[in-house]
Amino acid sequence: MIEATKSAAAISKIFAYGIIAIGFYFIIFVNLLSGLWLIFIGWFLKSGADQSLKQTIILKALADINVEEIMTKEVVTIPPEKTLSDAVKQYFNVYKHGGYPVVEGDKVVGIVTISDLKNVEEKDLPLKRINEIMTPRSKLFFVRPNESTADAFIKFSKSNVGRLPVLEGEKLVGILSLSDVFRINRLRTRE
Repeated sequence: MIEATKSAAAISKIFAYGIIAIGFYFIIFVNLLSGLWLIFIGWFLKSGADQSLKQTIILKALADINVEEIMTKEVVTIPPEKTLSDAVKQYFNVYKHGGYPVVEGDKVVGIVTISDLKNVEEKDLPLKRINEIMTPRSKLFFVRPNESTADAFIKFSKSNVGRLPVLEGEKLVGILSLSDVFRINRLRTRE
């Protein structure tokens, strides 16, 4: 699979460089704007080929690793009724994580991140509660412990988040961060 992707990427790059060369010709001899558009299109094709190859290499490196092998098993969670000022003092300043699952009983009801807190004025921190600013469960992506890390990587790509709760049934059993995936990818692609 990687060899086929490498071949396709090489052909795409040759095609992209050809379009870029034509773009430079257009800039010099025909029309500046048309030439710039061709250069942009060529650059876009080259970038797409590079990204496709990188993603294929990453997915192959992660395909035989399950989420449970690299997830953090001891997860610090925040209750939804916690005030934001208490959350900063008791969680964000103590554990130094970028985000935390919000759990009510045994059920994940959302995730709260530093970015969520940054959107709140400081005077409102003692007044607002976690459940007012968290990303709700309905907007979250989850992974299962036996799921392939490659599949989890695809979920990271689609959701544009930095962490995914790991559920077994409805119970939170871990958390997988994008940095966990990148770390294992670096280790696997060096082999």
